[in-house]
Amino acid sequence: MTIKQLSDLDRIKQGHLGVKDSIRADEKINVVYPSPLGPSKTLLAEFMHFARDYFWVAGQNPSEEVKMKARLYAWGLTNYEERFRQEIAGRPEAQAELHRILAKARRGFTILLYSREKDWPCHRFLLLDILRAMAEGQEGQADVSGRYHRRQGSTRNPL
Repeated sequence: MTIKQLSDLDRIKQGHLGVKDSIRADEKINVVYPSPLGPSKTLLAEFMHFARDYFWVAGQNPSEEVKMKARLYAWGLTNYEERFRQEIAGRPEAQAELHRILAKARRGFTILLYSREKDWPCHRFLLLDILRAMAEGQEGQADVSGRYHRRQGSTRNPL
């Protein structure tokens, strides 16, 4: 990856609803369902089902730690990362939006991708990984293999 490509990626920021207003950006893009860059209704429903099951076992008022464990539990049971990447690869409007975002960043615009979740796991981090792969030269359809994470030995937040 060249220095120019790195600076392009630096123009693509991420955040959550709680901080989106404090982050300066030329364009702020909500990637929550039903956005073209959000998960499908089916994937989101399955994820929420398993997360709620975990909450139910944990009790009525789960702590932040339990909520995080519930999200990780649901992420794994739904095979969320692989399925989300497949959804994005198969959705022409998502592909077009990813290319548009990268093109704007290359022209010097700052873009903010935001969603509800504050931390990993969240599909917003997967979108950043896909954009990183695109910036590395996989033009055409976005690389949805997760190659960057596997090469780095992690499936955690790429940033």
